[in-house]
Amino acid sequence: MRSLTGIAVVLCLMVGLTWAGVGQIGELRPQISPQDVAGKPDPPMKVAREPNPLLLGHWGCRHITRVMKTGETFEEPVEYWLVQKDGQYGLFFYRDKKRKMKQYRGWRDWTLDGDRIVSEVGVSIFVRDGEVYYEWKNDPPTRMSRVGDGSWKPKE
Repeated sequence: MRSLTGIAVVLCLMVGLTWAGVGQIGELRPQISPQDVAGKPDPPMKVAREPNPLLLGHWGCRHITRVMKTGETFEEPVEYWLVQKDGQYGLFFYRDKKRKMKQYRGWRDWTLDGDRIVSEVGVSIFVRDGEVYYEWKNDPPTRMSRVGDGSWKPKE
């Protein structure tokens, strides 16, 4: 009987954590759809150097951001989809700042510079050792996963 109770507790915790959105990236529901990137990028990106091909496509992560004054940490879903259309590059970006109840969503005119995508506000997306990372200001970088390759499964 004790083992059944223990199994039930573990299952309840697993279901509860999954429902709450705590866990691996595979539990997130993608927030950028093919329809979002179907049109012409407006505005297009600035290109200092052609991008590393690894940066192209749909990527996502759960970035942990820290508030320096309080030391609090927050988990924020982040996605981007980099496309090339009609000789131009476009980056559709999504970030959910639940702490401030604000979402950033839409085309960005950030700069492509080889292995890096950089913004004027502190976002950097880059390739290191064959992996793609997201970085926000002074937070440690977060490794991203390609959306749609099986590593990112929608919630049921």
